[in-house]
Amino acid sequence: MSTHPTSPHAQLLSNPWRLCLVATVYHRDGDPAELLHHHTRADLDHHLLARYITATTRATNNQHGYTPDDIHRWLHRLTPAPNRLAPRADISLHRLWPLAGRTRVRITETLLVISTLLLIGFLVTISWVQGALFVIMVVTGEALGQLESSPRPFRFDAKQVNFRRSAAVLVAWVGWGATFGFLLFAFLTRYRDGAALDGLLIGAMLAGGITAMARIPAVAVEQPNKADTPRLIIREDVTLGLLVGMGSGLSIGLTTGLWWNFQVGAAIGLPTGLGLYLSGIGGGRSALRYAVFLVCQSGRLPFRLARFLDWACTAGLMRYSGPSYQFRHRELQQWLAAHPEPVN
Repeated sequence: MSTHPTSPHAQLLSNPWRLCLVATVYHRDGDPAELLHHHTRADLDHHLLARYITATTRATNNQHGYTPDDIHRWLHRLTPAPNRLAPRADISLHRLWPLAGRTRVRITETLLVISTLLLIGFLVTISWVQGALFVIMVVTGEALGQLESSPRPFRFDAKQVNFRRSAAVLVAWVGWGATFGFLLFAFLTRYRDGAALDGLLIGAMLAGGITAMARIPAVAVEQPNKADTPRLIIREDVTLGLLVGMGSGLSIGLTTGLWWNFQVGAAIGLPTGLGLYLSGIGGGRSALRYAVFLVCQSGRLPFRLARFLDWACTAGLMRYSGPSYQFRHRELQQWLAAHPEPVN
């Protein structure tokens, strides 16, 4: 390159990306003189990119035992279609689910949630009327939930909360929930002889606790910060969903325990909290869909996908772009999109 600065190889290798490819491919073995046999840009890129993933895997701490062939296939699976490649194709974990087929993921998620909630309802209901209402609520709620094109992750950020508006919303919903809870509670247990006051107090505690916890997403931030990592977004969505679901289940369990006994309260509160989490009433639905996506992609992507992508960033195949992942370079992305299988 120094002796012949106007030669095709000197001009081709003046690109920083190709110099990176050469340095990586010939870091451990091989003879760089092989490059003299490739005189065109396309031929040189084919030669280097076909060896890049293998060389990167060898040069990086690979404690998880990823093979170059698996890495190539997994990354190919994450690339857009060749005719829809964008200069900056962001990979967000909670938006990957359409890759497994929109209908397939939606049906799998719906069957999982409805079957789990119906099982929980069977364990906690005490009358056929209550059971019928629960079935209608579950099926209707899941149908309405599937109308949303893609669940959005939630996380709580006190710095961005409008406390005045949030307090007004909470008071309104707690008032409505207390009234509804009292009426439903009184109907199902058939209060007589002045027990309506007890029913009012218990209904207020029960419905007020549920609705107050369920309104936490109203003060949650739906758009993640650029400083968040992709894995952190999923973790915070799960945390908030568990907080709402299990917090509501605790409210139900304590209320039921005060009315009957705490063994019954625990038997009702714990499964109900799980059911509320699965319903996505307070967050966690985005993380649930991501988990369903991984199940549907079993064998085509690693189940611990976030861990693999973090490793790929360390290896130099991917990079972080705020709350998303990106391919290291557009040419690598195009190569992977055009080659479903490794090229030897």
